[in-house]
Amino acid sequence: MANVNNEIQDELIKHQVYMQRLQTQQSNDIIETIDKTTRELTGAIVLSVGTMAKVQQVTAKQAQRLKTLEERVKKIRGKAITAAQGDYTDDLTGLVEHELEYADSLFRSVIPVTIDYNVPDAEAVSRRLINFGSYDGGKADDWFESLKGNDSRRIMQAITAGVTDGQTTDEIVRAVIGSRAFNYTDGVTNMTRNDAKRLVRTVTNGVANDARVAFYQSNSDIIAGVEWVSTLDGRTSDICISLDGKRWRLDEPHPTPPAHPNCRSTMTPIVDDEQLADSLGERPFVRDARTRRKRERDFRAEAKAKAGEAGWKGMTPKQRRAQIAKIRRQWAAENIGTVPARTTYPQWLRRQPKEFQDEVLGKTRAKLWRSGKFTLDKFVDSSGKTLTLEQLRKLEG
Repeated sequence: MANVNNEIQDELIKHQVYMQRLQTQQSNDIIETIDKTTRELTGAIVLSVGTMAKVQQVTAKQAQRLKTLEERVKKIRGKAITAAQGDYTDDLTGLVEHELEYADSLFRSVIPVTIDYNVPDAEAVSRRLINFGSYDGGKADDWFESLKGNDSRRIMQAITAGVTDGQTTDEIVRAVIGSRAFNYTDGVTNMTRNDAKRLVRTVTNGVANDARVAFYQSNSDIIAGVEWVSTLDGRTSDICISLDGKRWRLDEPHPTPPAHPNCRSTMTPIVDDEQLADSLGERPFVRDARTRRKRERDFRAEAKAKAGEAGWKGMTPKQRRAQIAKIRRQWAAENIGTVPARTTYPQWLRRQPKEFQDEVLGKTRAKLWRSGKFTLDKFVDSSGKTLTLEQLRKLEG
């Protein structure tokens, strides 16, 4: 039977999967709110640039009209982003309360003795984390202000470029909004959608981790420390690779996720130092550096190639899906598995094929690591930034 620490870590790793699903829903909600401005934004663009003549350089009159349009764009988009921010902040407040309750119930279910745990005041923790918590260099409000500024700037740059290039009104609108043929991903406003996803993945993960750490700190008579746990797959960042498995006492300074935008790492508690050596329990891994979307495209391409052009055209959609599923199952059997819960990223990576090590680290870094000249934490500096090869050479002396 796995010890307490392993059981807690296993449950928190599963919990992190659910957290990523929550982040997807949160970002979808924000994007849906912002996308509701599309019709109004299109109307403002058409009204302002519809009668502008082609010029090599923006005239004073056009500049004034563009300035007026910019204020209109900021108002339209800013109002929507502010509304999305309010809903998201409310959601974060509920998330803090949930994470504190989750940590309490997790310990009660795993530790086989009756203990009265100290659960921090959810409202106070929420206020501290949301108003003052820094996530990859900024508070939640800072991230939203950046979202607003970048959004309006990109929109106006596309409009101004279209005016000076003599584009038609429809072309300018497409440059901003995108086209239906590409599901509106080819317009500059799609960058705001991507920014919103990055915002949510970063801030939500940070708030959730900090809320649980607040619980750990309130029960420091039981919880001795914390451990950094990174996702075991080919997309894990250099800094998270270097931090995976690192442990700190609760009373000493230590980092908490996110280590960078889109960070998926989590922080797990250490209950009893004597149990840390146990290797029971399991941790999932994925031996592939591709994103899920890229894998699915590759699975489809492989299935199509095996069937041949004529064979693929002759299949029904159901038959095609069956062939793709066959490729996916074969990939999963070869690349998805579990390892003992105490396995760290360096230990896991050491057992992977040379080709995968090269893909994750880069050929030169992987060669240096395999030679024993560097441990993985040497590939990042004290601030968590990836070191260049020249900096590595200097370290090597």
